[in-house]
Amino acid sequence: RLLSDAEVDAVFAVPGNEVCADCLTAAAPAWASVTHGCVFCSHAAGVHRSLGTHISRVLSLTMDKWEKAEYEKMLATGNQVVNAELECSVPEGVCKPDGDPQEAEFRESLSKYIRSKYEKKSFVKGGCGELVPAIPRGDSAVATLEFCGILVINVRSARQLVRLDLTSESDPYVVAEILGGKQSFRTKKVKNCANPVWNEALMLNVRDPKKDIVRLTVWDADSFTEDDLIGCCEIPLRRVLAQSSASGADEAEKVKFNDQLLTGGEKHPCFCVRLLSRRKERGYLSVDFTYNHLDTHVDNHQ
Repeated sequence: RLLSDAEVDAVFAVPGNEVCADCLTAAAPAWASVTHGCVFCSHAAGVHRSLGTHISRVLSLTMDKWEKAEYEKMLATGNQVVNAELECSVPEGVCKPDGDPQEAEFRESLSKYIRSKYEKKSFVKGGCGELVPAIPRGDSAVATLEFCGILVINVRSARQLVRLDLTSESDPYVVAEILGGKQSFRTKKVKNCANPVWNEALMLNVRDPKKDIVRLTVWDADSFTEDDLIGCCEIPLRRVLAQSSASGADEAEKVKFNDQLLTGGEKHPCFCVRLLSRRKERGYLSVDFTYNHLDTHVDNHQ
C-alpha cells in the first residue's frame, strides 16, 4: 500500500533523514533504499538504481507501495544509523559530494561515492577506504550518467483480454521496458481473468524522455509451455511530457493512459486457439506514467 502523509512524516522524523544520506545538495530526500533503511534525493536515487536490487532496492516514499516490514525497517534504521556503519572510516580527502547537480563533475563524484559506499563497502570499519574508479565512457550497463530520469509506471488494469486457453481465461501479466534499453520489469500474474487489476508500480531508468519509447507487453502465463503473447502497446515518453505541459502539471504528476489498444500476438502455436481468437481485439490496457527528472543532461556521445 501507499504510505500516508503521516507515515512519510514519521520516516523523515528518524534521525538523519532530514537530508540525503549520500550528498550535501539542498535536494530533499524523496526516495529510500529498503535494503539499507536510508533516504536520499533524486540524484542519489538514480545511482542506487544502477547498482541493482541485489545491492540497493529503491522505492519512492510517495509513489510506491510498501510492505509493512519495509516501512518498519525504515523507522528502525535511518540515515544516522546507516552512515554510522557505512561511513565509519571515510579517509581524509574523501568528501561527501556537493555542488551543482547539473555539472558532470558532481554526477561523477556522486556515482563514485555511492558505489564505493554501498557496493565495495570501502568506508566500513576495516574497509579499504578507496573510491572506486569512474565508469569508463561507453560502459553502458550501469553507468548512471546515461540516465536523466526515472519513469514510474503504475500498471492499473486491463479489460477484454483475448482468451488464449481453451478451457479458461488467460493468466495475464505485464512486462514494461524501454525500447533499446537493458531493463525490463513485470507485474504479478492474475489467474483466469479477462479483466485483471494489478495496481503495481514498476520503475525504469530513462535516457532521453524526448526519444525513449515504452513498450508494455501483456502475456498469458503457462505452466508447461512458453508463455503466450496477448498483445502489446507502445507509448512515447514525449506524450507524457506533452500531456503534463498541457495540463499545467509538474513532472512528478501522474499522466493517465486509459484503454490503450493491444496489438499483435496472432501467431499462437495452437490452431484451435488461433481460430477462436481470429479477428478479435486483443484487449485494452490502462496505466499511469510519472516521470521524475534527475537534473542531468543526456550524453549523446555514448
